[in-house]
Amino acid sequence: MGKMATTPEEQQSLLPQTKKGAPSAYRWLVLFITSMLGFGGYYVYDVLPTIQIDLSSAMHLNDVQYSVFYMAYSWTNCVFCLIGGPLVDRFTNRLGAIIFQVLISLGQGLLALGAQLNQYWLMIVGRVLLGMGLGNTTVVKNSILNMFFSGKELATAFGVTITFARIGSCANFFLSPFILGKWGYKAVLWIGLGMCGISLICTFIYIGLEINAEKKGWIKTGKDNKRKMKIRDICDFPASFWLMCVVCGLYHVNIFAMYAVIVDLLKSLFDYSTFIAGVIASIIYFVSIPGSVMIGAVVDKIGCRGLMTMLAFIIMIGFDYIFIFTTLTPIPFLVLAGVSYSIVASAVWTSISVLSPPHVVGTGNSIMTSVQMIFVGSANIIVGLITQSVGYSGTMVFFLICSTIGLLIQFIIKIVDYSTNNNRLDWYTPKRAEQLEAKKAESFAKSEIDSAAVSQEGTAPITQSRSSINLSD
Repeated sequence: MGKMATTPEEQQSLLPQTKKGAPSAYRWLVLFITSMLGFGGYYVYDVLPTIQIDLSSAMHLNDVQYSVFYMAYSWTNCVFCLIGGPLVDRFTNRLGAIIFQVLISLGQGLLALGAQLNQYWLMIVGRVLLGMGLGNTTVVKNSILNMFFSGKELATAFGVTITFARIGSCANFFLSPFILGKWGYKAVLWIGLGMCGISLICTFIYIGLEINAEKKGWIKTGKDNKRKMKIRDICDFPASFWLMCVVCGLYHVNIFAMYAVIVDLLKSLFDYSTFIAGVIASIIYFVSIPGSVMIGAVVDKIGCRGLMTMLAFIIMIGFDYIFIFTTLTPIPFLVLAGVSYSIVASAVWTSISVLSPPHVVGTGNSIMTSVQMIFVGSANIIVGLITQSVGYSGTMVFFLICSTIGLLIQFIIKIVDYSTNNNRLDWYTPKRAEQLEAKKAESFAKSEIDSAAVSQEGTAPITQSRSSINLSD
């Protein structure tokens, strides 16, 4: 015969038990170290635009050959980042972190060596290795955040990591023109290798933090999952997830493909010097440094990921239109573009954990990163051809078309998510999810209490007033 739960302790034992997460201070320490994993990679990713003219002149590169640097990165990234997600879903984040950070440092080293020896092919090999490492490092970082911050301040944490990545990009745009004028473009590339070394050191620190958290039972890594990721699990992703991947790709065409040529674009359209163009080019990233954190906190509070993504596209459509049809100073519009980029960093990337089954969140990050790089890699080729044929005005028209299509698809996502997924993209916040789980746990406990009573008395369910049972103790 079952015994009815009569004490608060017995009633509490009926609730589903979960492991307590890492302490708040520990999680924020992990966040800082994790954010630094992307610092060096993003510093060197954006290093080429600041030396484009000097590098192209010294090595006799045309616009298409220069665009191959970004094509090599993007296409390699879109293929190899599909490895990172399944790797961390099946094993550990620390394994992925060390592998991919080594690839980043090796890639930048070969890029610098190729420039030193005037070997174009060696520089391309370096960008290929950077593509293998940096995209997967982003996947690993996102997986770490989901492991430590899921159900907590996840959007804020994503905002912080984006902030540090953008600090790396801004540091490049401020430092590289100075280094270029002082010691030349080769020194710019070697100093970039030193920045990668900083991130590599942080990788070893993170390894220690993850091992410690795992030993204390604060986290479960991929190797501890009872439900292992399988290839057929990609069928579990909803339609809204796949559409969101396309939206992510279209949006980042307007950012990453533009940044591949932005310094020369500003010099061409507004007659800026290399240094001034480099500083102005950093505005989008500079605005996103505080913007990603603040907007991430807003997303954690109110949700509305779908609506905010639509707003981000509307801002970029206005940005592209201004560049095409007016001669107004670009500075205020670059500020607005920075706000738009901050929205996407906090709303689009956190949608993966909202839409994906828990055991394939890392794979979801890989898929979205891969789709993004397919779009950006293709756009780099198109931008090079358009620029060489009709100039930068034609390039901005291409960006405007991408933004307009992205807005239309995001509107479709809103309809699909509302009809098939109960508007989860806009509804989900950590607080609402916690309240829902509490209701489910209370319902579960009540059903167990009723079952115990029926088993004990052999009669109809108890008539005792449930108001006397306190489940919150």
